[in-house]
Amino acid sequence: MYTTIIIFLISFSGLLCGRLLAHIAKEELPAGRRYFHRLQTTLLLLLVVILLYPALFNPLTIIGFLIGIVLGRYFRHRYFYLGLALTLSFMLPSPLLLLTASVIFLYGLPYGTLLKAATPEHIITLFMFFIAPLLLLFMKETLLPSLDIYLSVTAGALFLRT
Repeated sequence: MYTTIIIFLISFSGLLCGRLLAHIAKEELPAGRRYFHRLQTTLLLLLVVILLYPALFNPLTIIGFLIGIVLGRYFRHRYFYLGLALTLSFMLPSPLLLLTASVIFLYGLPYGTLLKAATPEHIITLFMFFIAPLLLLFMKETLLPSLDIYLSVTAGALFLRT
């Protein structure tokens, strides 16, 4: 359980490193804003591919993906879906977990750099949304039979955020 919490904290720390980067390099932000947006989009698309990879041969993947797009339209908290992706990755083989955690960390760098509302309260709110799906690990046996569907729903919601 401690390694799970450490992986969550390290993944979220990308956002904090991005805030630090924005504070250090204030003069370069306007010139790099376009590139940071592109990097965010690329990393989210990579995360969608990572999430869909284990669910590739399930016929319900497309339905789950579409449900995720609809869900993402109404519930727009991006860091909730990132936390959900990381939580679901704990039920996948280890290389996919590490890849997901790394992409979430890397995503936090440009996201934190471009974050306009960088108050401590806002960052704490993002953190709470990020760790909320961690509770699903207590229901691991219940989620495993339909993990492909949950992965595709999460991928659909993240795809809408690109």
